[in-house]
Amino acid sequence: MAYKGIPSRSAASCMAALALTPMPVPDQPILQTLAPMNVGVTSSSMVQVPSTDAWKDFIAWSALRGRVKAWASLPEGWDGIDAAAPPAETVEAALLFMQQARDNRIPLPQPFIASDGEIGFRWARGNAFASVSFLSDGSVVGTIRDEAGNRTDVDQPFSYEFPDAALKSLLLLG
Repeated sequence: MAYKGIPSRSAASCMAALALTPMPVPDQPILQTLAPMNVGVTSSSMVQVPSTDAWKDFIAWSALRGRVKAWASLPEGWDGIDAAAPPAETVEAALLFMQQARDNRIPLPQPFIASDGEIGFRWARGNAFASVSFLSDGSVVGTIRDEAGNRTDVDQPFSYEFPDAALKSLLLLG
């Protein structure tokens, strides 16, 4: 559909045009938001816009982050029965893990919330599978199984550094 002399473009052609178009440098909070997308400042007044794939990745992770953040406002009994609302600490731990996963180029997971307030993420590819959950008692549990059936298990109090072996195993699911 064209508007008043502006030709219609597909989303792909618009994204391609954006990838080549210099843009004014945004203010600092916007730059902090764009930093994970590898946006680079090319001069004091221009920003190099990332590729279409980087935008898609940023949008997908942002949508996932928004979904998990929304779970923080769930009331008790959110499932219509007797589900527990996830504690703020559980939501924050899940969000911190998501950032660490994204920074380590872990594939986008499928999120879930359980009726006991647990927030978790799942990945699957072929015979490989992973599940990482943040429990309301402050612990993180997970199982990662690779294509050959080898397992890496995590069961520990939440810390800001997820075990490297587990992150490396998750990376193989990409």
